[in-house]
Amino acid sequence: ARQAARAQAAPAQPGAAQRAAPTLSRWYYQRPDGSPLGPFGVGEMQAAMLAGDVDGMTAVWKEAMPAWLELREIPALRGLFQAAQETLRGGGMGGEEEAEAEVEE
Repeated sequence: ARQAARAQAAPAQPGAAQRAAPTLSRWYYQRPDGSPLGPFGVGEMQAAMLAGDVDGMTAVWKEAMPAWLELREIPALRGLFQAAQETLRGGGMGGEEEAEAEVEE
């Protein structure tokens, strides 16, 4: 199901009023049923990771990406996910600032 979901077209571009500041990445992720959810900033993505809504195999996309990729295939999000896992294990919340800097363009 995730393979088919990744082949799906990216979500429609938001209107000018909905666009985030150009320096911030706005991510979408796919629910288990393949429907897209978003856009989300880095902090919101981290919250979704902490809540268990997003994992390393979740398909994610942002503007300028040609296709959906699994989160684990994107180094900055993979690092953010690893930091979220560390937090869930009781190791603290490091890495959000680093990951946010990496995903800004």
